[in-house]
Amino acid sequence: MLQFIMTIFTTMSSKKIIQTCSLIVLSILLFASCSPEKKAEKLIKKEMADLLGFSTNYKALATQLDSTFSPMETQAFVHQLDTIRQLRLQISNLEDQQQTVTDLLHSCQWLIDNYADNPNMQHRIAQKQEEAERHSLQLAEINAKLQDKQHTLDTNCQQAMTTLHQPKQFNGYRATHSYQAISAEGDTTVTSHVFILSANLKEVVYQTTKETYDQGIHKLNQTIRYLHTRQSE
Repeated sequence: MLQFIMTIFTTMSSKKIIQTCSLIVLSILLFASCSPEKKAEKLIKKEMADLLGFSTNYKALATQLDSTFSPMETQAFVHQLDTIRQLRLQISNLEDQQQTVTDLLHSCQWLIDNYADNPNMQHRIAQKQEEAERHSLQLAEINAKLQDKQHTLDTNCQQAMTTLHQPKQFNGYRATHSYQAISAEGDTTVTSHVFILSANLKEVVYQTTKETYDQGIHKLNQTIRYLHTRQSE
């Protein structure tokens, strides 16, 4: 291949060689300027100007660009996993309430059963009977909420597992951008932001600090592990 190229160049005039080399260099420069990395940097620069404002001296340090894939790296799926996480928290809170009210109901019932024949305790027993009725109503309400939340959780988990088994498809980019910022007061901060970019690199879908992004990913991974554990049971 190299010999073939050299043969072509030897048959060309010096002027022609210069023109050809110039075209090659120009093509390389044009390709580089249109690369995903350059497009991402342009988008991020504009976003950072809006984010930091004019009161901050901004200096880009590094940008790491990675491809993202559906179904996992989509806002819809992230929202669904967050819904599952919230439902699990709500169910846990309801189960705590259920246990608390059940204990109170058992306490009332114990006093009623053990002092029913004691004439000196009749007023107290009447009070406990009223409390027991209230606790029974509370417990019925909590059980109904639990049943509803559990049904909603089951439905969301089934949908999420169906999504997880879909084939991966490219849907955009994730850019981790490190930068140095100097405020008007002279305070220097070195930090990172994560930008989710559209597939055509014309739009920032959303952005957040890397710390917040990593915390979100940790929570999502926990939920995905829960889904797999749930499926294997």
